[in-house]
Amino acid sequence: MSKLSVNLLGRIEFKYGEKPLEHKLSNKGIALISLLMMDMGKEVSREKLITYLWADSDEEAARYNLRHNLWSIKKLIPSDEAGQELIVSRRDHCLLN
Repeated sequence: MSKLSVNLLGRIEFKYGEKPLEHKLSNKGIALISLLMMDMGKEVSREKLITYLWADSDEEAARYNLRHNLWSIKKLIPSDEAGQELIVSRRDHCLLN
């Protein structure tokens, strides 16, 4: 089973198994995973994520950017053997699984 490993001290490193991801993730994607890690296993509202990451954007653009980043993360980090996704996204909230 592949494992996500994250190093946020010093040089940022995101690895899925042995595959480095930090160069494939956008800065906002890295920030999104990091914010969800701070509340590991707890629901974080989409509004809170948008406020942290796209405070200067209008609401429609911010919602699109969040959806796009969630999609790109899910594309890079597939579900595990049990079908569990790294990020569970619902209509009003997201959480790191």
